[in-house]
Amino acid sequence: MPVVAQSDIESWHEVDLNFDMGSGVDLYWNHELRLDNNSSEIKKYQSEAGIDYKLIRRITASGAYRYARFYDKGYYHNEHRGIALVKYAPRFQRFILELQTRSEYVAEAADGYIRKEELIWRNKITINYKWPTQPLTLFTSYEHFSVMAPETFADKYRILTGAKYLFRKKIGVTAFWGFQQPFASRQEITYIVGWKVAYNIYKATRKKSNVDNE
Repeated sequence: MPVVAQSDIESWHEVDLNFDMGSGVDLYWNHELRLDNNSSEIKKYQSEAGIDYKLIRRITASGAYRYARFYDKGYYHNEHRGIALVKYAPRFQRFILELQTRSEYVAEAADGYIRKEELIWRNKITINYKWPTQPLTLFTSYEHFSVMAPETFADKYRILTGAKYLFRKKIGVTAFWGFQQPFASRQEITYIVGWKVAYNIYKATRKKSNVDNE
């Protein structure tokens, strides 16, 4: 019998708060709600707080903690995630190429016990195009997810495309769409639509460039 493809539509909704501390240091906080089952049920909600530090021009290192809560297999699960990443973002005229590598330690707890621990490695490439006459950026990204421990295997990939618009250099609005698919099952595919609103607080004594606002 032919295998029937399984698909779902998820919607992601996020708000961000970014604060420029000066000297190449930024603090951030975000909260996200994800819906699945054709965007009709809550899949998870999560909050993340972290710090970005510009090592040298175009290279940024970040560290963060994320807490998430979701319902699965009869239990409410709490997910704790430690994040470390490095991003390199060279610019070629109106194009900005972002190369990002990211490691995550993930611990899932349910009913008072840690039920699952994983070490995840994520690698992402994003191509941005800055519109010449408007504070608008178009982007497309590809991200590869690998599980490194307790087992090692390629997990899934994710492709997103979208647009970012900056209002008065402080409020950024992003809309995106795309899909993700596990490598182990080509019959499963998840379509993703989402939006994000970010509010940026800058120090009055320091002007941010357009590149920093990417």
